[in-house]
Amino acid sequence: MSNTHAPVPLVELEICQLDLKHAALRIADPQSVARLALALEAHGQGAPVVVVEPQSGSRPVVIDGFVRIGALRRLRVDTVWALMLPLGEQEALTWCYRQQQGRRPTALEEGWLVAQLHLVLEQSLALVAAGLERSTSWASRRLGLVRELPEFIQEQVRRGAVSPYAAMRTLLPLARTNAEAATRLARVSRDERLTTRELERLCAAWRAADGAQREQLLAKPRLYLRVSEHVGRHTTELAAPALVRDFDLLTSIARRARRTLCDVKQREQAGATEALLVAWPRVCGAFRELTEVVQEQSHAVP
Repeated sequence: MSNTHAPVPLVELEICQLDLKHAALRIADPQSVARLALALEAHGQGAPVVVVEPQSGSRPVVIDGFVRIGALRRLRVDTVWALMLPLGEQEALTWCYRQQQGRRPTALEEGWLVAQLHLVLEQSLALVAAGLERSTSWASRRLGLVRELPEFIQEQVRRGAVSPYAAMRTLLPLARTNAEAATRLARVSRDERLTTRELERLCAAWRAADGAQREQLLAKPRLYLRVSEHVGRHTTELAAPALVRDFDLLTSIARRARRTLCDVKQREQAGATEALLVAWPRVCGAFRELTEVVQEQSHAVP
């Protein structure tokens, strides 16, 4: 690796001449750009952006400082002060990752960085991990996130339309079993500008619904969220209607039974054999009858 302790030249560059291809490794943050623009307008550019000489072509490649460039563009400034690192792109990307202070990159941003170094710049995964001062298993897990999450969802995260938390905690588990459904929910979230909590509620409802109900949820997400909020508010503020209490009780019992069956000691003490052979068929029959009525009533609800 080149000696990064040697004097690094500070140069003034035309923003329009910069190669911003690595901007896709970061999540867009319009609010940060707006705040920084106010600071730059008052005090000028303090910290320089980081660039390297291109390996091919004539445009310097930006490694770090995309928010600053966005803020300068917002102020209609044509030039930016930059540090020209005497490194290749791969070395510069890993060096900047190690030097980061302030906001740490999200797991998905780290995954994009690993994918860029491993798949695009063709470094071995072990070398990528060493450069980022991480383990190879860590790099493999971050790369797995990028491979498992549909590209449409990743693009919405880059643009700020879907939060990284919602993508990782809500959409990724669904995408592992149903990528199309996760993509459709992400599209609804973008179009309806759902909050992270609203997307989580909608995804949970989608999992519990049947085919026709799922189409209704996707077609009218705001209707479901309003009704759900109304029911939840009345459940906490007032005495819940009897049927709501019954359904909540069924939910609690089902979850408790699942926990019991998953625990070896509790399963033996609770008489799992008798329950599964004798009681469970009766439960299935009762749920089939209940499901038929629920489906009929659900289709009748406007």
